[in-house]
Amino acid sequence: MTSPTSTAGRVGVLAAGASAALAMTLSAVVTPVPAQAVVPAAAEVPARAAAGWRLVGAWDVAAWSPRLAVSPTGDVWVSQPYPGRLVRYSAAGAQLASFPAPSGVAPAMDVDAAGNVHLVGWNDEATDAVQVLSPGGAVVRSYAPFGPAGGPHGDVDLDPTDIGLDPAGNAFLVESDLRAGWHDEFLAKYDATGHRLWKRGSTTAGGIMAEQTEVVAGAGGTSYVASPAADRIVVHDASGNVAGGFGQLGGEPGRFSTPVGLAFSPSGTIAVVDGTDRVQEFAADGTYLATLVTPHGDNDDVDFSADGSTMYVLGDGQVLRYQRTGGAGVVGKKVKAAGKKATLKLTCPATAVSGCVGKARLQQKVRKGRKKVEVTVARGAYALPAGASAKVKVRLTKAGRAALRGRRVVKVTITLSPQVGGQPVTVKGKLVRRKR
Repeated sequence: MTSPTSTAGRVGVLAAGASAALAMTLSAVVTPVPAQAVVPAAAEVPARAAAGWRLVGAWDVAAWSPRLAVSPTGDVWVSQPYPGRLVRYSAAGAQLASFPAPSGVAPAMDVDAAGNVHLVGWNDEATDAVQVLSPGGAVVRSYAPFGPAGGPHGDVDLDPTDIGLDPAGNAFLVESDLRAGWHDEFLAKYDATGHRLWKRGSTTAGGIMAEQTEVVAGAGGTSYVASPAADRIVVHDASGNVAGGFGQLGGEPGRFSTPVGLAFSPSGTIAVVDGTDRVQEFAADGTYLATLVTPHGDNDDVDFSADGSTMYVLGDGQVLRYQRTGGAGVVGKKVKAAGKKATLKLTCPATAVSGCVGKARLQQKVRKGRKKVEVTVARGAYALPAGASAKVKVRLTKAGRAALRGRRVVKVTITLSPQVGGQPVTVKGKLVRRKR
C-alpha cells in the first residue's frame, strides 16, 4: 500500500524527536479496544524505592533520534532511523559492527535471545514490516506483511513505530500515526515464527492509545506502551486489551514530560525516560519507585542487561552505562516512632553484592514566615547484607519529638544516601507516633 506521506515528511517528524508513522484510510477488521479507565496518578508518591545506580562508563554515538536495545548476550545496539544504520557495541562500549539497514531505514528495533535484531521498516521501503538480521547484518527472515496498495489489508496497515520482544521470542508491534488530528493506533502480537496472534486498536483510537511510540513486553504476556500525547504508560493484558496505565503530565515523581522510551527489567520494574534528564523506575503495577538524574538533558531511550544489574541510557549523543549499587529501598509507607527513636523498614537488593550501607534522613516541611523549609526530624545509619530486609532504628531529633507532641502523624520525606556510589533515593512517607 502506497504511503500518502513522503519520506522527506517522515524525516521531518523524526528530526522533531519521534519515530515516524503513516496515516491511511482503513477498513481492516480488528477488535477495537474498549475505553477502559486507567489508573490515575497517585496524589502522594508511595514510600517505596528501588536500588540506586552508579555511573561506570559512557561512549559517544553518531546518530540523531536514535534507539537503543541490549541483547541477552550483552551487546548494545544503537540504530539511526534515517538514513538507517545499525551499530553494535560491547557492554563496555567497544564498537563491534556497523552496517546500513537493508531497507534504508531503521526507526526501531529489539534483539532476540539468539542475538538477532528485529528491525521495523516503512511501507514504501519493504514488503514486510519486520526484518530479522543476524549480528553481522545478514537478513535471516522477515514477517508482518504490509497490505498492498488498493487492498486487501495485510498484517500491518501503518508504518510501525516500535517493536518489543519477550524472552520466548514473541513480538509486540505498535502502529501509530503521529500526525496531529489522526487517530490510527494498533497493537499486535506475533509468535516466534512470525505468525500474528492478535491485533487490537482502531482508526479512531485516540485518547488511551494516542500516539504510541514505544512498546516493551512485561511479565505473563502483558505489554507496556508509551503514549506521549497522553503523557502516560498504557498497560495491556495478555490478550492485548487495555488493562490500565500510569502517569500524567508534570515534572514531579511519577509524572512525565512526553514519555518516549521504556524498558522492563528482569526484576519486574519499568524504567521510563521522557526527554528530560530523568530516568524513573516503577513497579509492574505502576507504583513509583525512584528517580535517577543523568548528565543528559534529553534522554531518548533506556534498556537493561539480561540480569538487570546494568542499565544503559541513550541521550545527547551518548550512551551512559550504570550499574545497580547497594542503594537500599524503603518498604511500606509508615515509619513508626516511639520514645526517641523511629523504625524504618528497609530492603537491600540481591544484586548489591557488597550490601547496602548508608545514611537515612527524615525531613518535614514547616512554614517559617512566608517560606516552607525542610527540617530534619530523624536521622541514622543503616547496613544490610545483599538480599536482606530488616527494621532499622533512627534517632528522632528535637524537632521530630516536638512535631509528634502536637500530632500523631507527620508527613515526611525519606532520603537514603548510599555510602559508596549510587544516587540518593528520596521518597514520601509518614512518621507515626505509636499509641500508648
